[in-house]
Amino acid sequence: MITHNRYLLNHCFNKILHLENAEIQEFDGTYADYNLALLQMKIEQQELAAADMEEIERNRKVVERLRNEATKFVNASRGRTLKARVSLLERLEARKTRSPFVEIKQPDIHLSEGSFVEKEEENLLEVENYNVSFDRKIMEAVSFVLKKGEKAAIVGPNGTGKTTILRDIYKNENPAIRLSSEVKKAYLSQNHGEVFDERATVLQNFEDAGFEKDADVIAYLKTYGFEEEMAYNRVENLSGGEKNLLQIARIARMHADLLLLDEPTSHLDTYSQMAFEQALARYQGTVLMVSHDFYTVANCMDYVLWVEDHKLRKVSIRKFRKMIYADHFDKDYLELEQKKKEAENRVAFALQAGKYEDAKKYCQELEMVIDAISGK
Repeated sequence: MITHNRYLLNHCFNKILHLENAEIQEFDGTYADYNLALLQMKIEQQELAAADMEEIERNRKVVERLRNEATKFVNASRGRTLKARVSLLERLEARKTRSPFVEIKQPDIHLSEGSFVEKEEENLLEVENYNVSFDRKIMEAVSFVLKKGEKAAIVGPNGTGKTTILRDIYKNENPAIRLSSEVKKAYLSQNHGEVFDERATVLQNFEDAGFEKDADVIAYLKTYGFEEEMAYNRVENLSGGEKNLLQIARIARMHADLLLLDEPTSHLDTYSQMAFEQALARYQGTVLMVSHDFYTVANCMDYVLWVEDHKLRKVSIRKFRKMIYADHFDKDYLELEQKKKEAENRVAFALQAGKYEDAKKYCQELEMVIDAISGK
């Protein structure tokens, strides 16, 4: 299985195939054990590489000194010493430990707010007696309000109308939905064709995103981990995660008052998930999000609109946590998992910066969190 789902990764596998730098490594054990072992191995590899480079630099200086002396004095003994040192330096360089491969493409996400001005007590969105049905009843007499600056998640099983009501709010054509025409909306869709021309290139899809020239688009997308050549690819050729990230990159430029997000973390890798959660937590505007990602909901939302009996019931985040702990997770699991991911990130970023002493310290913190998760 290929997955970025953090709960599945932590609980459902006993062997991991790690693809990195065009090579595959095989790890027996859980995902948590694998990730810890991988980081520890990279710390050790980085220490060895640093020691090898120190020895190489020391010998390089000796060779440089001997060469300078050889230009001043013609001496067979000095020549043999220089030749031996050059040979040693070549052997050291040939067998040196490679620095560990640490590629982290964590996007730099900043969701810009709009300039919609309204009284604090007034509602930004009002839904009253909303109904929808297809071959069966989906939602009936749904009513709720969303105030300026609130962040709410619609949570429930598939097929219960979550995407339908989000799309209807975005279109703002249903008489049961009241949304000021002054409110600037941004919509992230599971159906990428709703917001992108998938047969056009990435660059062509950013023509109306407020950039003066293509080079500006390319520079902006690089902050999201997209290399320059990807800007010339058709959107239809991107992966699901890349398409979602591209939607986020576009939304971030829109200065929206209201973000309507349909499964925004779907297919995103864990680094992108964390970056998006941090950006969502910083965002000062209003959010209505459909999500099955309990981590993002619990960490970023003010409350939940729970789908129940064809209606939406408002549930506080505290109560939502209790509900999902009772049905899905052990006590404090979400908090511990968040700490684990943050510790893994600290280790990885320290490695990328060449700070292996810091990486070792963070690795010890990571071990403690993993022990707490496993109940040791």
